[in-house]
Amino acid sequence: MPDEEPAARPKRSPLAVPTALFYAITSVGIISANKVTLTQYAFPSASVLAFLQFGVTVACLGVLKILGVIDLAPLDAKSVRVVLPLTALFLADVLMGLFATGNLSLPMFTVLRRFSIPTTMLLERFVGQSNPTLLVQAAVWGMVGGAVIAAYDDLGFDIRG
Repeated sequence: MPDEEPAARPKRSPLAVPTALFYAITSVGIISANKVTLTQYAFPSASVLAFLQFGVTVACLGVLKILGVIDLAPLDAKSVRVVLPLTALFLADVLMGLFATGNLSLPMFTVLRRFSIPTTMLLERFVGQSNPTLLVQAAVWGMVGGAVIAAYDDLGFDIRG
């Protein structure tokens, strides 16, 4: 038998762990800030809050592009047709999440958000776009299970949302 070399593992970027930590911190920060804004300060409109957050995101992306930190694809009709359905679904997801944030406790909100991940994974598998490995599936269900355990004493249902 000829000696076979094992498949080379892709190199991990040195920014992978700091990027993941930054994402986790900002994600928790945004959810907490939205919860406080919508409940403690009784901000009247989740839609306006979403619009402002999208505006800040676009402004930040523009500044990063001008500084040469990121490279964005040019905007043309073809890219708009490709991206528009995903953007509409993302906007709907964000708006529903913001409306739910005002009416749910953070633990319950987190549990519901975590269930969107296996739902997406299942739909992607159903339409044939991807088939995640067992390790990825186990990690996803571990996150869902962790969220349910963390929110166990606070699980509740409110017919308004």
